[in-house]
Amino acid sequence: MNCATQLAARVASNDDWLKECKNKHRIVELENAGFARQTRVSARLTLREVARRMGISAMHLSDLERGNRHWTQETVAAWGKALQREKAMP
Repeated sequence: MNCATQLAARVASNDDWLKECKNKHRIVELENAGFARQTRVSARLTLREVARRMGISAMHLSDLERGNRHWTQETVAAWGKALQREKAMP
């Protein structure tokens, strides 16, 4: 096997590894999004209400809950506070 063939095999292997990692990451993102939506619905909160409490648009929260946007530390913290307010209310 010559150097070019070896490099091509390594690149192909790396591409496969990257695709696998991206797929696993996407699955985790979708699981997290589903968990967030299910938790909100279980708390009997509307998407608009939670988005308002978080200080983001309803469309942004919808995208997060469908896995079309990435959760950041800031959005997770805001989401947690928005849900905690519901528990504190009588």
